[in-house]
Amino acid sequence: MYLVSSPEVIEILGVSRQRIQQMVKDHILPPIYVFNKRSDHKIFIFDKDTVMKFLNKESKKDVQWHEPLESPLMSIPELSEEIGCQASWIYTATRNEKIVPDLIVGKVCLYNKKKVQEVWDHRKDKRDRKDVVYRDSTNVLIEMIKTLHAEGLNDVEIAKRTNSHQPLIHKLRNEIGLESVVSRGRKKTKE
Repeated sequence: MYLVSSPEVIEILGVSRQRIQQMVKDHILPPIYVFNKRSDHKIFIFDKDTVMKFLNKESKKDVQWHEPLESPLMSIPELSEEIGCQASWIYTATRNEKIVPDLIVGKVCLYNKKKVQEVWDHRKDKRDRKDVVYRDSTNVLIEMIKTLHAEGLNDVEIAKRTNSHQPLIHKLRNEIGLESVVSRGRKKTKE
């Protein structure tokens, strides 16, 4: 069985995403799997042979509806909700090859929850450790972050004041357990 995702079906059949969703809803085009079930943006995976039958009026009549199969795999939005991590972390971990998808259909990556959970927990355990030893220069920067954070400066402002990069300030601030300072809107300029 060769699997295809909704974008591939759009190309094959020349229909819109909404039309595919309607065909599934009306029990016309049966997906093999449905991921992200609780969302309005469901991810459908289809058998390519079944999809190809819709190119011919006669063979289209042979397609029988069947309920989607259950899968132990999960999509990125499902994992994010289930594990409590950000979807962007999963994308980054995949790009950095810390997590390998168990199945890729088109551009849709599907993962085993247990494997992703292990990587997330390991990362979280490292972040939660209190025995982290920093270099002297990093300890000086951490003290500056604490002082400037107490003054109400956000990560960008602290980075400018310390001649550092904002991602480093963000990382260290999180590691020492300080909440983010969020600025609301742009500063008003004098007229």
